[in-house]
Amino acid sequence: GERPWLECSTWGIAPGATYQELRLMGLAFGGLGLGELLLPPTQLVQLLLVTVTRDENTLVFSSHPLGTTPHVTRSITSALRVEGDGRLDVEFCVIDAGLGRGHQALRAAEAHVHLDRCTVFGVSNVRVLHASESYFDGEVVVEDRFTGCVRYCRVPTGSILPQQHRTVFDVPARFVSASRHDPGHARMTGTTDRQLLQGAEDGGEIGAFHDVALNKVYRAVATRLSESTPAGLSMGLLRAD
Repeated sequence: GERPWLECSTWGIAPGATYQELRLMGLAFGGLGLGELLLPPTQLVQLLLVTVTRDENTLVFSSHPLGTTPHVTRSITSALRVEGDGRLDVEFCVIDAGLGRGHQALRAAEAHVHLDRCTVFGVSNVRVLHASESYFDGEVVVEDRFTGCVRYCRVPTGSILPQQHRTVFDVPARFVSASRHDPGHARMTGTTDRQLLQGAEDGGEIGAFHDVALNKVYRAVATRLSESTPAGLSMGLLRAD
């Protein structure tokens, strides 16, 4: 009934080993001083509800002869790197290489990267990028600007992007916490600019907490309170962020 937490002292893979499929579900893992965590060459990699516990542990998806296709869903990772060609799909995740530090968060020199409702702390360098309703803390550099699209996202000025739609530049976000061990990690506070809190295609929050819909709930409660508050009295909401 508890989520497994693996603190690794060493990390390695069998020489020459390749796999068709690898699934990691509900795990938290990492290791002090290990640096990169290299996953074995695998065609299909699935990470669901996974936490990489240390900023220093870059998760590396090894190149497979037939290409690799990692799927990362509802997870908190450190930096991600894809070797060789293939496709990286990341949904509802926090990719955390350190907020405001300028560290490499996402690297895919050959693979296509698809991000949907993610929060990225760090610099991103990719060949092809499809990003929707995501928050990028660091600079984004895309090699192929004629393929892909960045839509309803927040990115820094100076980024090299493909086609853009409803992109917000340099609007700062305020986060409850920058620590992955805090329950409020990467969650925007209520004082964050409305361009981010309501910047998604459906008017929701940009980033990994879009589906939680906290700000929609707060707005709905405030509307109901204002409608039912007796004349002569005032109302308000206090958030305990």
